[in-house]
Order: sequence, then structure tokens, then C-alpha cells
Amino acid sequence: MNFSNDRKILPEWFEENRVQAHVENRIELVVDGYSHVHRKVKDLGAQVLTRIVLNRDEGAWWPTSVGKTHKLAADRDLVAEIVADAHSVGLKVVGYHRHMSDWAMQTAKPDWICLHPNGTRVQEPRARRENYEVNVLCLNSPYRDYIKTRLLELADRKPDALYFDSWHMPEVCTCTYCRAAYRERFGENMSLDSGRSSVDFLKAVEFVSDTLLDTFSAWKTAVKERHPGTFFALGSSLHPCFHVQPHIGHSFLAISDTSKTEFSKPFGFNTKPAAELIEGFAEPRYDIQTATGWSLVRDSSGYRPPLMWIPFVRREGEALYSAAAAVTYGCIASMHMNFIDRDTGGPAGEENPGIFSSSFKLGAAVSPALAYSTPYEWAAIHVSERERNRHLDDTAAMWRAVFSPVLGAVEVLIENHLPWVTVNDAQLAGGLPSDTNVLIIPRSGNLDPTQQAAVNAFEAAGGAVIRMNMDEKWHLASEKSRLKSELRTQLDPTSKPGVRITGPTHMHATVFRNTEKGTVVICLANSWDWFRSEREPDADSPWDFGRAKPPSPCNSVSIEIDKAFHAAESVTSLYLAETKVARKPDSTVIRLSDFQIFAGVEIRDSAKISS
Repeated sequence: MNFSNDRKILPEWFEENRVQAHVENRIELVVDGYSHVHRKVKDLGAQVLTRIVLNRDEGAWWPTSVGKTHKLAADRDLVAEIVADAHSVGLKVVGYHRHMSDWAMQTAKPDWICLHPNGTRVQEPRARRENYEVNVLCLNSPYRDYIKTRLLELADRKPDALYFDSWHMPEVCTCTYCRAAYRERFGENMSLDSGRSSVDFLKAVEFVSDTLLDTFSAWKTAVKERHPGTFFALGSSLHPCFHVQPHIGHSFLAISDTSKTEFSKPFGFNTKPAAELIEGFAEPRYDIQTATGWSLVRDSSGYRPPLMWIPFVRREGEALYSAAAAVTYGCIASMHMNFIDRDTGGPAGEENPGIFSSSFKLGAAVSPALAYSTPYEWAAIHVSERERNRHLDDTAAMWRAVFSPVLGAVEVLIENHLPWVTVNDAQLAGGLPSDTNVLIIPRSGNLDPTQQAAVNAFEAAGGAVIRMNMDEKWHLASEKSRLKSELRTQLDPTSKPGVRITGPTHMHATVFRNTEKGTVVICLANSWDWFRSEREPDADSPWDFGRAKPPSPCNSVSIEIDKAFHAAESVTSLYLAETKVARKPDSTVIRLSDFQIFAGVEIRDSAKISS
């Protein structure tokens, strides 16, 4: 699991701006002079802006050689105008391109439309919510080359990155092109008569997954040959939730320059179905769920920071808590700023954009220290797609076998402030990092031979392996406290991490290292379990930020770092909290003043950190 060759894919301007801006707009507002937003975004402190350059099924916002140009762009190159104006005020531009649908092509080429196993057309997700007939087009059809042409045209307008939202294709497509390609590859017809955990279904899913890998790899190669600096942000959709969409797996995240994800994507997704099916269900903490999902995306992406969309924010405190949480887990906080009045469709007042200035200040303070860093891999927890796929048809079994054990183990690691990462199936088969001391395997009896050989080698080299008993009942509230205590007992005899952090159990602590710069960066964030960011807020919801009760401040926080791990020659407080440093013969102890939302510390050494 060595990602060192992949960490330099992203440019400095992206890595060094961990809090960015995101705006959305219809083409009509661009035509009417919406470019004034760029100056406002820049003045609020943002350096990078994600904004739409083509939205859903409409024509291109530039003169295109294929398909249709939007009627409002008939005499103008709107994308070139957008990019040039943003660059003129000093903003980098991530161009949001909705690639899954195209009205002109679904009308002219209906055989390009993806089909469900029952033969019905697959609807675009937003259109489905709006009951509007826009379809998803298949990437095994000529639509793949159509989009390649469009992407090259778009890249010629010089956006700094291209952003591909959502799930790209359905998990299984039965259109004519997919059936023919499947038959050519496997020498047999596609069969989908069994359930979603069947061999046939998962084989069809694998086929779609490989289609996505081949398509996006080809698109990236074509664009980068002409514009080497342009990178791709590929939507991981519901992968952090891990409950559906098996066609978007760890292999897809691995080819993403950065994986586009979202704040409200908790591992296990919605707990309500489990609570209805399982008597005495142990409800997991929301911040544990989201931290697990974000870490899974980050780690499967080679530790490159995911671009996390943070929408529906209405207050400054909510924005700052959300940005702090994202940054703490090595993500890019992409703050959705509303310059549009939702009721009138016209320009909004200054209130919403103005609530983000403190978030941008946090990003400016912490981002340079986090650039090209990697998480400290002292503990690794196996999160298995193979095990997940065995339970796609059974929600209760999925919680018993996958979600609850993983979330329970992560909760113990977080509450004890131990450094941890996730490892997916392919990463485990490839062997554990040299810095890993502890491997936690929720379902050890279901490893494949390659994974088992890697675990055996890790254990033979002195690594501690904690095999969570398959009969354990992490999903039950009556059992969870006892099981957490037992896991802590199992962790106690293992060799201690080189960085030890104390503080309240509701505090999140992550440790990042940059071996080239010889630095350790520690991010500390208060819990965000107490509020939710909702599309349509319920005025009476106990999770509404305006009435929910925030957690107590993080107090009595200290960091002890062994000299053998890092000779802490200098300690810098990156954000707000003051530090007091005490030297011991074999370690350095750093005590922080109390803080409410976030604190960051950078520790420097003139020598390189030993690997």
C-alpha cells in the first residue's frame, strides 16, 4: 500500500487550498453578467472556485463541433468568458461538467440510453427527483467518443480542472452496446435473473466498473496530452456510504486525480432501515459515520485529498464546523455559496456568501502545512467490498457483518485518539505499510488467499492483528459498550504510536506527515454529531444548527511525540490554540489551550522524518 508515487499528481494550488468555493448557476445568469461573482468570491478569501460550465442535459455553453450548442451561447463562448474572468481576479477554476446526459443525443440516438435489467430507461438522478424525462447515456455506446470530443473542446477553454459529478452509469446496464460488449468479453450472454449478491449480477457490475475505468482513463489521457496541467475530479457518489453502487469501487477511486465526494455521506448511509429491522439497534454517531466514509475515499484515492462538496450551510458556525471537519480528515472543503435567491432565481443578498470568510481563513492558515502530507498509518482497519457485496440484498445482515463492526472499531480509535487509516481489499492484498503496527479485521474468516498471505506476513514481522469475532454483536446497543471495552483491552498491549494525543472523547484527532519537508501536522476538531446540513431544513428538527446544543470545548488537550519518531525542534500553532512546549529526554509534550471548533499544530525537524 505504497502511494508515494501518486501524491504529486495534484498541483500545489489545489493541495495548498484546503477550503475552496463552489457556486452553481443556470446559463441565463451567465448571459446576464454573473461573472461579478468571481470578484466577490475572491474578496471573501477563496483562491479556488468550482463552478458550472455545462449543466445536465442542455446544449454546450461554447461553440461545439458535436451535438448542440445552447441557444444562449450561439454567439458567445460562455465557458471561455467564465474562465478568463475568474483567472483575471486570481481564481483557479474547477469546471463542473455534467456528463451523464444530453437531450439532443438521447433524442437523436435513443439506442445510446442506458437500460435497467427490466428494459426501462435509466433516468438521470436529478431528473428522477423532478419527474422529468432525462436519461443517462451509456459509455459503451458512441456517446463515449462524443464526450471525449466535448472534453477536448472544454479543456481548450483552459479551466484548471474538470469535475464529473454523480454515478456515471447505473450499476448494471442492459442496452444493446453493453450486452454485445459483455458477450465479447465473457463469451456468454448477460444473465440477471438472480439477486444483487449473485455471481451473475456481480459479474455484470464488474463489467460496468471496468467500463468506467477504461473510459475515464482514456478521457484523461486525451485531455492531458493536449493540456498536461488539467486534472480530473471524479465523483465517487455513494462509495463513502458503502451500501449501494458496487460499480464505483476502490479501483475507480485509485484512478481519480481527486475524488469528488460530499459532506453528508455517512458510512452505512441512512440508519433508519436498520433500526426498523434490528431490535435494540446500536445507533452510530453521525460524526463517526461521516469520518469513516471520508477516510475510505481519501485512503482509496492514494491519500490524495478528496474534493468535498459542503452544501446547505446557512450560518457561519455551521460553515466553520463543517470546514474544520473536512480539513481534519485530509479533504478539501468545497463550500457551496448561494449567490442566487432560491425563490426568485435572481441575485441573493450578501448574507450567505459572507458567512464563509472565517472558513477561508482557517483554510489559509492550515493548508500549506497539509499539502502533500499523508496520514500516519499506525492502525489500519480493513473495509471490504467483497464482504459488502455478499450482503447487498440484506440490510440487516449488512449492518451486522459490515457497518456496525467497522464503525465500532473506528469509534474506539477516534475516542482514544489513535492514528488510523482504512485499507480496502486490493490494498490489503498488496501488503501493509511499514508504519502500521495494528491491523483490525472485522471479518477475518472471509479473506481471500492473497489477503491472508499478506496478513500472515504482517503478523510474522511483528505486527499485531486484531480479528473481530464474527459472532460479535456490534449492532446491538446492549452489547456495544462491552465490545468497545474489549477492543480497547486488545489495543493496550500493542506498541504505542509515535504520537500520542489526549483530550475529550468527542474530539477528533488526525496525524499527517510530510517526509520530504520533515513535518508532522496534527489536526484537532470538535464533534459535528450534533447538527445536520439539510436540503430542506425542518424548523422543528433537533439537528438544526440554530437550536441544537454544541459540544463542550475541547480542553486538557496534549500531544506527546517521541524523539525516535520525530525530533520536534519547533512547534507552530496553525490555528487559534496556544501551545506550551515541554522537553523530556525521549519526547516532547505540547499542551494546547482550550478550543471550541478546531486547532492545528505543525511540528518541524531540520532532519527528515525516518520512514
